Amino acid sequence: MRKINTYFMIVQSVFLLVMIGGGIFMFHMFGPQLYRNYRVSMAKEAFENLKDVDLGEINTDEALILEYEGYNFYFTIADENMNSIYQTSQEYKRVYRDIQLRLGDFSYTPTVIRRKKQSNETIRVLGIIEQGGHSYYISIKDSLKSMDKTFNFTTTLLMLGFAVCLALGIGVMYFCARRLLR
Repeated sequence: MRKINTYFMIVQSVFLLVMIGGGIFMFHMFGPQLYRNYRVSMAKEAFENLKDVDLGEINTDEALILEYEGYNFYFTIADENMNSIYQTSQEYKRVYRDIQLRLGDFSYTPTVIRRKKQSNETIRVLGIIEQGGHSYYISIKDSLKSMDKTFNFTTTLLMLGFAVCLALGIGVMYFCARRLLR
């Protein structure tokens, strides 16, 4: 009877260990890259949605842009003469830094540029939108500065949860196995 109980406990414990541990491993290994890809697709979606906005008459309370700025995207929009049409940050020379220095990267199909320096990662979507005979240069920037710290904290929290779930699971299995085998 004890052998069956011990065998049952070992099998169930290994099952719990593989399922919960595998989930945490998958999150740790693939979560950050999936999140980066998600942010890139959001930035591309913002670019595509800007095609429906009259960029010649854009103002600071444009709902579409404000929605994406709520997700921490930064916009710089300039006309073909490099006059600022819209800037999330009113920092001086933003058009020069975000658009003029990168003119070779702009095209009518949005270009994605990823850049990583130490603990800061930046994703930019650069493109040109043609409206009413004018060309508008669009730079959409996403800074993933704290992403790695967030994922490391979440992984640590998941590991703690894993230990608690494993202990509780083994306890419940032990109790159930004893009652079942009695």
